[in-house]
Amino acid sequence: MSFNIKTLVVCDTNSLRNLEAGEVAYSSFSFGKPYNLIAEFIREKNLEDYVSLAVPKMVIEELKNQKQRSYQKDIQDLKKISQRLAGLPHIEDGEIKLPDEKFSCADFIEAAANEYITINKINLLDFQEADAPSMLRSMLAKVVGQENGKSPFARSGKFNDAGFKDSVIWETIMHFEKVRDFDKVIFLTKDGDYKDNCIDDFKAKWQRHLDIFKDENRVIAELERDYGNYIENRKVYEYANKDYFKDYLFDLLKAASTIDYEGESLKIENFQINNYCQKVDQVADEDGDFVSVKFVSDVAIDATFNGEKIKIPVAATTVLSDLDYMELEETIFEPNIN
Repeated sequence: MSFNIKTLVVCDTNSLRNLEAGEVAYSSFSFGKPYNLIAEFIREKNLEDYVSLAVPKMVIEELKNQKQRSYQKDIQDLKKISQRLAGLPHIEDGEIKLPDEKFSCADFIEAAANEYITINKINLLDFQEADAPSMLRSMLAKVVGQENGKSPFARSGKFNDAGFKDSVIWETIMHFEKVRDFDKVIFLTKDGDYKDNCIDDFKAKWQRHLDIFKDENRVIAELERDYGNYIENRKVYEYANKDYFKDYLFDLLKAASTIDYEGESLKIENFQINNYCQKVDQVADEDGDFVSVKFVSDVAIDATFNGEKIKIPVAATTVLSDLDYMELEETIFEPNIN
């Protein structure tokens, strides 16, 4: 797959939850290990222009609510513990102090969340008010007339509150108009409730590829597969997208007047350069002592064939001397242009 595909990685609540001592942390707001591992991989491999991380706004609200509930539970548990300890002879009256009841943990978490989102430039997915009727219709279709319900509204064939939240998150993704800006979407969720019908619905609406993974390492492996050629040969990709090479390739195409096609020589009417570097190959000599570099540019030629306007795909293969000096040796067009 060509490196310049655009990928959107969407994270669910369970892949973002930050824990302390095995419980939901509420003394700060940040995302957990899965998100940070993926974000670090994107930064290290310089994929920021091609891979975007995003979080549904509903997920942020759910994370904040979980923290608030965890705080309230700990306060109640602490009160019960203090009552049991208060009667011991070695504990003086008033020695065990409870947190100030006037403190609003909800306000603290809200402020911490807003700061974290702003500082880290988190991409939030939200739906428009105008999408609400469509979302509701879609959710009802998974319930009305369904004996067990359709994913993700039902878990193990039963309707529940968690399934409703999953549905809101899913419908937010389904109604995210900027999906059109991407070639591929990866949804990271540890829930097993997003079934095949979700993938089918997404592809039917957006005509985009969708993967649903439970593990962040699986996401990273997929990104390595899709962008491996770019990661390994980034220096060449950068060379191909510099003005020097762009002008060079443009001048070659501009100077050509004909293209070989179906045994005929057709007049070149126009051309487009779709991708300056679609793929890179490193080619060793027979002894393995010397490595030259070849990369392919994706070009389209406009011509007339049998009275019809056609667009002819052309692969322009450019040969560089090596990876160190990268001297431009030649460019070969297939099919040939003259």
